[in-house]
Amino acid sequence: MKLVIISTVGASLIINYARHTMSDPNRFLDSIESMDEQEIEKWIKEIYIYITRYIDDYSTASAELSSIFSILKKMDLSGVEEIELMFIISDTPQGKLVNGVLERFFMEYLKEYNGVPIKYYHDVAGGLTYVDVEHVEQGLPNVPILISQWIRNKMASGCKVILNVTGGFKAECVYAAFVGILAGIPTYYMHEKFREVVRLPPIPESLVNVSKEQIGILLHLVEKFYLDLKEKYRTQKG
Repeated sequence: MKLVIISTVGASLIINYARHTMSDPNRFLDSIESMDEQEIEKWIKEIYIYITRYIDDYSTASAELSSIFSILKKMDLSGVEEIELMFIISDTPQGKLVNGVLERFFMEYLKEYNGVPIKYYHDVAGGLTYVDVEHVEQGLPNVPILISQWIRNKMASGCKVILNVTGGFKAECVYAAFVGILAGIPTYYMHEKFREVVRLPPIPESLVNVSKEQIGILLHLVEKFYLDLKEKYRTQKG
């Protein structure tokens, strides 16, 4: 059996690195927006070195890593042949930088967990930038669309799917959690005050009792709803 953990991604890795180097986090975040590909590659290398050499516990380097390892500690991995880590990143230089670091970390430094191989995947929530409110509103629907597609595809393949909504800004986490809870899959969130993830309560069976086939239909409807929302927004702005 494959274990799939889908995670939203924020900027905590960059912020923690800036604090480690005694830099101003906001200024560093702003500077990334104007970086070219070569500069981003340079910082991917620097932050990767920071994670693997200069902190005692790499799981504390970012919200994504902390929550993923907290989830894995709770899991019974007997019978799990492979762990697939799937990340949804923003359509920004910050997203590209964080993804580059995480990808290198899991592909070069930590290729397995407790003997179980790890595979790394990512996708970009197209249009999700933080230039202004308009761009955020336009890109947000892509988050539940991607998550719905991934959950449907992975569940259809017989995988155990878990959703981790710790990373990213609050609206993104809410959108993501809605899809996970609706799909009936374990959905986790780690608050900054705690050192372990909290599983968000599922919808009570007294309110909804659906089969896997019905869940697939619900996810398809969620995907269609947000696709229609995107089209409506584009038409209004056009």
